Amino acid sequence: RYHLEDYLDRPDSVDVELTHLQAAFPQAAQFETIYDQLPYDTKVRNIYEAKDESSEVLGYVYYAVASGVFSSTIEYTIGISNDATIQGLSIVVSNQTWSDANKYAEYDGSYGLVFSESTWLNQFTGVDIVTMTDNPIDSVAGVTYTTTGMINSIMTVTLYHQSNILGGDN
Repeated sequence: RYHLEDYLDRPDSVDVELTHLQAAFPQAAQFETIYDQLPYDTKVRNIYEAKDESSEVLGYVYYAVASGVFSSTIEYTIGISNDATIQGLSIVVSNQTWSDANKYAEYDGSYGLVFSESTWLNQFTGVDIVTMTDNPIDSVAGVTYTTTGMINSIMTVTLYHQSNILGGDN
């Protein structure tokens, strides 16, 4: 399933701690990486099947990377159920803070200063990914401003999911 150049240049998939997988898909009891069975994308670092106690696949967790403010990176997990609904979004690594948002959008201080612990992340839970690909992410998730890097990365993941897991534009 790989193009030869993708296979030769592909780094090993990157593992992520269980807590970040669970934060992205709280209903799952176990996670199994399946990225070696799917096409490679440089923005996606790993893909896990999210399974219940009886090993039934409930959905998928993507470990992805986005560009943050000032060329830094934001690594995150995002869970998508079999019905294409976001189950959770968890920041794994980021040096971004909400004080950075002051420079780009109105910020009222309500989220605290630690971006990775923000309640803002919860606003993506329950959103259908098809809706996200057809509408601006900010309006769909009910947020004021999302960095271009996160928007592009989330769009990459949702389009990847539609093409490679759902099998097309569902």
